[in-house]
Amino acid sequence: MDGPVASLFMPCRAAAEVLPQATPGRWIAEAKWPARTSPWRLFLTPEGLAAKPAAGQTVSLSSDPVVGLTRPEWLDRPSIDQSTDDARSLVYETAPLEAPLEILGTPTLALTLASDAPVAQLAVRLTEVTPDGRSWLVTWGLLNLTHRDSHTDPSPLRPGQRQDVTVELKLIAHQFNRGSRIRIALSQGLWPLAWPAPGKPVLTLTLGRKSRLTLPVRSLEAAPYKLPIGEVTTPVAPDQPRPTAITQPVAPGHYSLANDAPTTVRTIAATGTVLSRGQWEQSEIHEGRADSSLWSQTVRMGWKRGDWSCDVEARYRLTSTASHFELSETLLARSGGETLFEQQHDSKIVRDLM
Repeated sequence: MDGPVASLFMPCRAAAEVLPQATPGRWIAEAKWPARTSPWRLFLTPEGLAAKPAAGQTVSLSSDPVVGLTRPEWLDRPSIDQSTDDARSLVYETAPLEAPLEILGTPTLALTLASDAPVAQLAVRLTEVTPDGRSWLVTWGLLNLTHRDSHTDPSPLRPGQRQDVTVELKLIAHQFNRGSRIRIALSQGLWPLAWPAPGKPVLTLTLGRKSRLTLPVRSLEAAPYKLPIGEVTTPVAPDQPRPTAITQPVAPGHYSLANDAPTTVRTIAATGTVLSRGQWEQSEIHEGRADSSLWSQTVRMGWKRGDWSCDVEARYRLTSTASHFELSETLLARSGGETLFEQQHDSKIVRDLM
């Protein structure tokens, strides 16, 4: 078959940096997939990301700080400037780039580490730090370290034992600009995106030749690629806000995030039936207390026509202890404001190395 096997968009700025405007970039084509790239290895050193490894110095990574507030959801809330989370993470970065650099594929971070607990996590965020000092998310990865050898057969960490692990970051196409720095930020978890590991594990990382970031670098094409199909851009609403997130505690060490969708109403013209739907979601955690994490949500849907009305409400509340997840689920059905059905189910689920 003639032509490329893959057409992709290569952004030259992070979407969150320019929203609500369209992300700048260009279309590229690859004759084979996975794309042909060259690995660029950068070693973690006391001076940052470098072309050569340094002696085997050790550094500690605590689970105490709450990291992840700049990236609170998979899709619903876009990531914002990562600087707040970077300041609470272990950070390594390059010198300013002398020329643009493109990556296409799956970056990886290899580390030699030891844990003082049998269950721990490692989160890696790859960002572009622009000359103004702001940090924009390019891609990220998260690994439950009990899955270091297998996702189907996890095994506990042996406290104090050094081991080599590799974290794969999400597949990405991105152009780093001249003058920017490439940064990786390491943390134990990404809350509220992921539930924290139990207890307060501390990781000890050994810097050296086995602790390195590998980027899949793509060579620039000889000629621009023209997408063979039409490109349609949705106009930006003039009042569309930039993405925001709450990054400050509501009280010392206490973080609380709401992701609500207030009740919306629409009418089916053919029948006169009025449909309504609302959703209220809450995440909470107290810094330094993994077992204080809370996820809860209420979803309510209603139907009304004339004097008749009914609604259904579903709720859940998830908490945990060091050994179990504790889940409470409730379902209610009402007609004309009168409860016809209500059932609550409580579960205790073994954490099983989570």
